[in-house]
Amino acid sequence: RTVSLPVTERASRRVLSLPIHNVMRESDIDRVTDRIESIHAHAPEVRQRLGSAT
Repeated sequence: RTVSLPVTERASRRVLSLPIHNVMRESDIDRVTDRIESIHAHAPEVRQRLGSAT
């Protein structure tokens, strides 16, 4: 059965789910934070590629 979940769909486009687990190395954390910083620094280009106006 398929159901419509418009609120959930909207929320899923605005939530960032970060990887987290008990065996993450410092290098894993560094890689994640580096990617976030890069995305933030290039936010206009990222938005354009994703086709989002928000």
